[in-house]
Amino acid sequence: MPSLAFRSRTRSETRRLRWLAVVVGVVWLGGLIGQTGLRPDYRELSVLYAFGLPAVMYVSGMFLLSMAVSRGRSGAGPRPRWVRLSVLILPLLFVLSTLWIEVGDHSMIPQSAKAAWSAHLACGAMTLMLGAIPFALALLALRYAFPVHATARGALVGLCCGLAAAATIHLHCPVTVTSHILLSHGGPLLGLTLLGGLLGRRILRT
Repeated sequence: MPSLAFRSRTRSETRRLRWLAVVVGVVWLGGLIGQTGLRPDYRELSVLYAFGLPAVMYVSGMFLLSMAVSRGRSGAGPRPRWVRLSVLILPLLFVLSTLWIEVGDHSMIPQSAKAAWSAHLACGAMTLMLGAIPFALALLALRYAFPVHATARGALVGLCCGLAAAATIHLHCPVTVTSHILLSHGGPLLGLTLLGGLLGRRILRT
């Protein structure tokens, strides 16, 4: 049952809290990249791959977030069909783009299975950490915000945070092996999407 504190927030207070969550999330992502640095091979890669691809993921994430919080024409939120399609299509596009884009000889490939799994685990943990803070902030800012379709809209919120995390780790991680990107960058994206769907009904539903 929603608490009185969350029920009694005014629309302007809710808007300010949501914007604060977005700003803090952006500062978190940018601060980590500022601390860890850009990938060392970015000068050898095409601008489209090194910076264009993460830019597309950031924009897609913001679009998904705006869809999730939209009231829709009737005031009942976005159309569930579009929400479900977005939840299915965006991860699929991530997988297809990873399989399709080839970066040639610039891949920093781990030389042994042990090194490869160490890179998978380390990068996956960092990607999950990148997405976890914005995800937690989004849950706080959007608590009891969705009267309908809370599960699907929660999945959208998780997908948004997962895309932001995947885009940020792309700017830092020099490993371009397909399996690494799918597991270590895409795995947390999928995990946050599923977690958003699971928590949507419990936390985000009015």
